[in-house]
Amino acid sequence: DRAGSVSRSDINNRVNFNQRLDNRQLDITNEFNVIRYNKSNDIIEVYSYLNRVNSRQNSLYTPAIYKDFFRQNSQEDRITQAVEVPSFFTNNYISYKRPSGKLTTAFKLGALYNSQDLRSQLEPGFVDTGIDSSRNDLSWKRTKIYTEVSVDFVAEKFRLSLQLPVNYQQLEVADPSFDYRSNLKRVFVNPSLLIKYLVGEESDFSLTFNRRNDIGSIGELYRG
Repeated sequence: DRAGSVSRSDINNRVNFNQRLDNRQLDITNEFNVIRYNKSNDIIEVYSYLNRVNSRQNSLYTPAIYKDFFRQNSQEDRITQAVEVPSFFTNNYISYKRPSGKLTTAFKLGALYNSQDLRSQLEPGFVDTGIDSSRNDLSWKRTKIYTEVSVDFVAEKFRLSLQLPVNYQQLEVADPSFDYRSNLKRVFVNPSLLIKYLVGEESDFSLTFNRRNDIGSIGELYRG
């Protein structure tokens, strides 16, 4: 896909300012899902999802503004910015569910991988301040191996649901422009519990508990 736009405005009612945007995006997705029943009526599921996205944006600003912050060796009275955000995501798992009367148990084992890059460049660059913040070259890669056990018990007026997901995650982050590099490895346990009791035809009593821990996204590490 490609989209472009042109806008014009007046800054402080004195300077005419033009902005031109050119956006391009490539998005490819593939999803695979198979569900089968065995002789005992147990449910086996195999799932796979892949997604590749590449977003590009080029911006042109004329005339150049905030000239004191930019290098003065450029003869053109303009500022250009190029941003590219390629990403890849895949999630794959196999699950086994066994219903038995009022009790249903389920097991899941899977692996997830997500990589994103954020690359941007301003021209001309900023005046030398020790760190060239006119560029970004952030790389963000997450690997996740997870398993989950769940139990669901349903009676006439009572229900109990318990989920116990456990996952191992590794996060690799690097941005040479800011001399930054990090490698995080951690195990997360996020249990959840639901207890529900039907008091009347339209009223019930319920108790829920859940705990949530996870790793942040690339937007929380972006330094500007």
